[in-house]
Amino acid sequence: RSCAHNGFPVITTTDSGERAIMGVVLRQHLLVLLHTRRSFQPSPSPSEGSSRLAISYGLSDFTKAMSTPGMRLDDIQLNPEHMELYLDLGPFANPSYYVVQEDASLSKVYTLFRKLGLRHVCVIP
Repeated sequence: RSCAHNGFPVITTTDSGERAIMGVVLRQHLLVLLHTRRSFQPSPSPSEGSSRLAISYGLSDFTKAMSTPGMRLDDIQLNPEHMELYLDLGPFANPSYYVVQEDASLSKVYTLFRKLGLRHVCVIP
């Protein structure tokens, strides 16, 4: 609730136990998934039906009218049972994300944002 970021990295664990970035998911997409509750699953492992479930969402589910403020986290009511479930974010993550090293210069990152029109960039060690 205290984080104002608009994009979040989706992390997975490889077979060798290393963590890797799968993509980036937007705050608005997370809010839609939490609000509809269609993508909840009991296991943290990706399920076979998660891709089919992702297709069940339409473009209108993730868009809003320009004149409306959009969904907020306070608009979502989850009960304790929901808090025990998981979301497979793989089908909803944008796999075309940009990555910069943590020691990249600010001018380089600024240039990426301006010239490529980026909204998000993942910073890794």
